[in-house]
Order: sequence, then C-alpha cells, then structure tokens
Amino acid sequence: MADDNAAERIRELTEENERMKATLQEIARAIEPFLEKRKPSQQRSFEQQLLHDVRNILNELGLLRALAPGDDAE
Repeated sequence: MADDNAAERIRELTEENERMKATLQEIARAIEPFLEKRKPSQQRSFEQQLLHDVRNILNELGLLRALAPGDDAE
C-alpha cells in the first residue's frame, strides 16, 4: 500500500514538474524579445537568471510574498 502511495506521489510530482518546465519555457519565449543581448555580469544559467529576474520584478511590485507557500492570505 505504501508503495502504491509513493508511486502515485512520484507520478504527481513528475507531472507537476513537467507543467512547471512548460510554464518556464513559455515565459522564456514571451520575454526573450525584451532581454538584453549583451553578456550578463554574472554567469548564471538561463533558468537561474530568469528566476532572479522574476524575483526582482515581483519584489519591485511588492508581490514576492504571494509566492511563499504556506502563507495564508490576510
């Protein structure tokens, strides 16, 4: 029974991971025309740089706290 639950959880997480990757790729395609074409000052992978930029944008908009899991809306 525990093996069935673990297998189901693995399947759910795998599907969620695939959805998140697809979303990341969609975001990358949407913002690619707006990205600067010069070399970044720090060496980051595209995914790390995208996450960094999104965090900066959300922080500027005051929305970063909305991403914290487990926080109840006030």
